[in-house]
Amino acid sequence: MAEESNFFVKIKPFVTGMAIYASILYFLDLIGASVSFGTLTYLLAITSIVVSLYISYHIVMGVIEMEGTYQTFLNGNNLKSTWQLLAIFNVLSFVSSFVSLLTLAAAIFFILASFVAAVCFLVAFGNSKNRYYEIVR
Repeated sequence: MAEESNFFVKIKPFVTGMAIYASILYFLDLIGASVSFGTLTYLLAITSIVVSLYISYHIVMGVIEMEGTYQTFLNGNNLKSTWQLLAIFNVLSFVSSFVSLLTLAAAIFFILASFVAAVCFLVAFGNSKNRYYEIVR
């Protein structure tokens, strides 16, 4: 969709890099090597969260830009709201693993909320994609 919006062009190298990064981390987890990373594990997790949110934000902004270009409704505002919830719950679930004042129940809640927000984001994005194919193509 690079021809539709510059937002999609901007994230292309990040998507490629993230695919390689995730593959390496998956392989290291698979062979059990990531256990020996210690605190580096947290830095790797932060990097993954930040880059994933950056990529998904640009996707949202690309959809919103396409709404303006085609003067049509592609569910961009709903997608953006869902992305905001995803970002908030991702950060809260990560922070809750460090803050001793939060109970285990709160940490589990934020992790589950992050999962639900991710599913909602994917559904909202799917709706935007479907509207795009119905209206534009």
